[in-house]
Amino acid sequence: MRGVVLLALLALGVSDAALASGKPGARPAPATEQPKVSTSLRQRIAGCIACHGPYGQGGGSGGFAPRIGGKPAGYLYHQLQNFRDGRRVYPLMTWMVQYLPDPYMKEIAQYFSDQSPPPPAPQTPMVTVATLDTGRKLATMGDPARGLPACMACHGSSLMGVQPDVPGLIGLSNDYISAQLGAFKQAPAGPRRRIACTRSPPSSMVLKSARSRRGCRRGRFPRVPGPSPLV
Repeated sequence: MRGVVLLALLALGVSDAALASGKPGARPAPATEQPKVSTSLRQRIAGCIACHGPYGQGGGSGGFAPRIGGKPAGYLYHQLQNFRDGRRVYPLMTWMVQYLPDPYMKEIAQYFSDQSPPPPAPQTPMVTVATLDTGRKLATMGDPARGLPACMACHGSSLMGVQPDVPGLIGLSNDYISAQLGAFKQAPAGPRRRIACTRSPPSSMVLKSARSRRGCRRGRFPRVPGPSPLV
């Protein structure tokens, strides 16, 4: 009796499967694999080049899309992490990178670091020659009386940046540099905040004028041994 019941149950199972498939004795078809979405580097940088340009030359409205081509890969990678993790805030950038994993960010950073965009044209100064000269002195020599180091002390003798994490300053717009100096004043305690807070408004004005006025030569940044501060 038990054997008869078992055979009946097995037959019922086969009949149900056959009815579901529409074919006698057929088994349910396995789930089809979904097509994979391409994740090429070209697609990942599409959002970047919309504002920063295909070679990272910068531009955009008001110059607020900074020049990132040729900057140290470590710096670019850490900035992408900062935007994603909320340590640096700019809504558009946060939206662009909020779901990017670290390996993707490293690829994007390396791509733009390997670029050599053409030098930007020097901006027309909106200040006097004397103000530009003061800015040049602050950038190259600092102000020992106020404890201000020269910009070149960290950003390199050509202000092109230093591997692995110190960015270049040449070719950035007046407005972008001014906004960054203002943001550093609100940053957590550290060298960036101390230097930004020590500089008076006139000092900040002449510094940004001197940096953005200076033409950018084609070239690479030097490498220094060991870790460098993230500036």
